[in-house]
Amino acid sequence: VQALVSSHELLLNTLISGPVTPPYLASNREKLEAHHYPAEFPLKWMHKDLQMVQQAAQAVDASVTVAERVQAMYANALEHNLGEADFSALYSHLLAATTPSNET
Repeated sequence: VQALVSSHELLLNTLISGPVTPPYLASNREKLEAHHYPAEFPLKWMHKDLQMVQQAAQAVDASVTVAERVQAMYANALEHNLGEADFSALYSHLLAATTPSNET
């Protein structure tokens, strides 16, 4: 993720200032900057909701490839004990997974 942009601040500015950015993301900027994620909507619940999206899609033979991939990311975060953290903790989890250990 961070390899695509030159800095954490630029990444946040890009994600948060876009015209299609949902308001909840902008309100989570402080959490993302501080890498501190007190739960407002626990990651485990987001994972559950994504599973429900997949089940509903399967029931009508629809393809939800993006939802499947996002659900897999949340499943991986759950495996790393982030279930009780806010769903926005996925951001730091993905950064940690894609940043070489000498750059964090």
